[in-house]
Amino acid sequence: MTVKTSILKGAMKVSAIVFAVCVLSLESGATDFSLAEQFRPYVRTLKHAVYVYNYIPRAWTSIGANSSLNQIDPTVTAHLSSMVRSYWNPNSKVGSDAPGLYTSDDPFSSRRIGNKANDGDWLLFRIELPAGHRYLDLRAMDADTAHREISDEMRKTLADEGCPSQDYYKYIVRKSDVGNCRKIAFNTLIELKVDSFFYDWSWIYFKNCPTQSKAAMVLLNPAIIQNAKIQGFSSRIPESDTVHSERVVLQSLIQDIARDESTPNKLPTAATMTPFWPNLKLDEIPNIKTWERKHLLGCDGS
Repeated sequence: MTVKTSILKGAMKVSAIVFAVCVLSLESGATDFSLAEQFRPYVRTLKHAVYVYNYIPRAWTSIGANSSLNQIDPTVTAHLSSMVRSYWNPNSKVGSDAPGLYTSDDPFSSRRIGNKANDGDWLLFRIELPAGHRYLDLRAMDADTAHREISDEMRKTLADEGCPSQDYYKYIVRKSDVGNCRKIAFNTLIELKVDSFFYDWSWIYFKNCPTQSKAAMVLLNPAIIQNAKIQGFSSRIPESDTVHSERVVLQSLIQDIARDESTPNKLPTAATMTPFWPNLKLDEIPNIKTWERKHLLGCDGS
C-alpha cells in the first residue's frame, strides 16, 4: 500500500499544518510504503469529549508564580505546539521513544515528571479532546495477535526497506534509525488521517470506573492545541483562584484511586498518594463519579 498524491491532498484538507510538516520530512527520495491497511481496523473516534493531562515546568512559560495557566497564554500554546510537531522530526536523536506531546488519561500518572521539574514548581495542564477526535488505538492492535500477522510479501517489502517485520506496529511509538522504519510510520499515520495515537500505559485505576480504558496519548496535530480548551493548574495556589472548584475535583479524585493487585508495587493507593495541594480547602466533596463518567476515557463503558 502506497501513499498516493491524492491521499496526501485529502489528508492536507483534514489538517493542513501537521501533514505539511509530514510531507516536508518525507522529501528527497524517501519511501512511499505504508502499513495503513494493517492499522486501519484500529482507527477510532471519541464518542464524547475527554480530558488528557501532563505537566510542564513553570520555567518553560512566562507565567508568574501567583498566576494560573489559561488557554490563551501564547508561550504555553507555542511550547505545546512545538512538542506536537517534534513527533514528525525524522532526525530526532533523544531517547528511544519517538518525541512528541505525550499525555495521560488522568492527572496522576505523569505527576512524577512534574514533581521532578523545576524543584516541584509545576503546571499541570489539561487538554480537552473533542467528540469525534480520530485516533489510532495501538492498545487494541497489541491485543489482536491474529490480525497482526502479515504476508510474506509484506515481510519482504519491510526487509527491502531495512525494517524488521517483528513488532512492526511499534514503529509508531519507537524512534528507529534503522532503514526507512520511521518514514513508514509517518506514511501510515498520514494515510490514516489520525490526530493522535493511544497506547497502553496502566498506572492509575479508579474504583468508580471498572470499564476505564487506560491509555497514554501522543498528539499528532498542532491544530489540536490551537483549537482545544486548555486549562492549567499551578502548584502554587494564587490569592485569586479562578479554578478553585476544579482543583477540589482533582484533589477529591485521590479518594477513588484503587490498587491494581497484579502490579502492587507500582501502583499507589489513596493512602499513599500525596495531594496536589496539601493546604487546599475542600469546602464540599463533589460528586466525582458523575465527573469521572463524563471526562475520563472509557469510564462510561464506551
